[in-house]
Amino acid sequence: MNKKNKLLLFASMFFLVLLALQSLNITNEEQTIINDKTNDKTNDIPINTPKSAGFWNSSSIILINDSATGVGAQNWTWALTNDWCSGVGNSTHPFLIENMSISVGSADPGLLIVNSNSTTYFKLSNITITNTVGDGLELNSVTNGTIISSDFNNNGDTGITLINANSTSITLTNCLNNTVDGIYAVNSSFNTFTTVDCTNNTQYGLILSNSDNNTITLSDFYDNVEAGVVIIEIVENGSLNNVIYSNTFENNTLNGVDNCTIANQWDNGVSLGNVWDDYTGSDINDDNIGDTPYDISGSAGAQDNYPYCSDGISGTADVTERRDLWKPADPITLAVIVGIFFGIFIGILVVSKFKSLVKLF
Repeated sequence: MNKKNKLLLFASMFFLVLLALQSLNITNEEQTIINDKTNDKTNDIPINTPKSAGFWNSSSIILINDSATGVGAQNWTWALTNDWCSGVGNSTHPFLIENMSISVGSADPGLLIVNSNSTTYFKLSNITITNTVGDGLELNSVTNGTIISSDFNNNGDTGITLINANSTSITLTNCLNNTVDGIYAVNSSFNTFTTVDCTNNTQYGLILSNSDNNTITLSDFYDNVEAGVVIIEIVENGSLNNVIYSNTFENNTLNGVDNCTIANQWDNGVSLGNVWDDYTGSDINDDNIGDTPYDISGSAGAQDNYPYCSDGISGTADVTERRDLWKPADPITLAVIVGIFFGIFIGILVVSKFKSLVKLF
């Protein structure tokens, strides 16, 4: 390889290393926040916009009780006899209910899943349940559930109710304009609530009662009449180790409430808190983290130690620039760039070897 090619090779590799380091720096700087929000929520499109359900429509309650036996038992085996259910119930191929719209004039939940045991996995995808007199969805004594890209709006009670529901994830789901709560979870643990929108509910956006080890992140809580997120305990130490971070709270009467013996964690413990529209602190060093904690309402004395704050001018708090999501740098972009420079490197090697062979002849 001649000197010119060596210099080109070293220059390319040096640039590639610098680029990778810069991208890693951006990735680790999780405080990067995207998706600006305006102050006028009336024209806002929710962060979650699942497609409209409509492949199967039901005006009657759907009950799945996996402990039911005998003739006519409405368990998962029965569910599979319907066009709207498929799968085998394991972690790879869970029972899948998808593309369904349910609207019933009844005090019962539109969809009720009961006694789905710890070895059974199920997934609800693109489900729309609206205008029920009672809850939209109730999961009672279940584990290993997934709810994704669904809407539980305008119901007469709560959008989603979890009772003794564990290891369940709710993602990209809207719970809007319900008469009581967006999501209510009692005696439910190890659940994740990610990119949910709980907006304009008459009582709470999301409430945890006697529930441990739940994570709420990357979600919106706007315009709830009483509070955005509430954590309570019925017995002492009944709600422990719940983590709430990278969420946006705006225009709730109370944004967050923690009425527990031991405070829950309202940040990720490292650098990520939440966006609070009533945070009055400042950001002197312009790192997008408020210089003073945000106090959570309630008896626990909880705090968000890393509230998001972008004041523009050092010492002057102004958090009117709302954002929803903390996301790392795009790995696809990095992969493309690395691929380009790797191709250049290989090209240089090939040319160099070709020239060497030509010289031999």
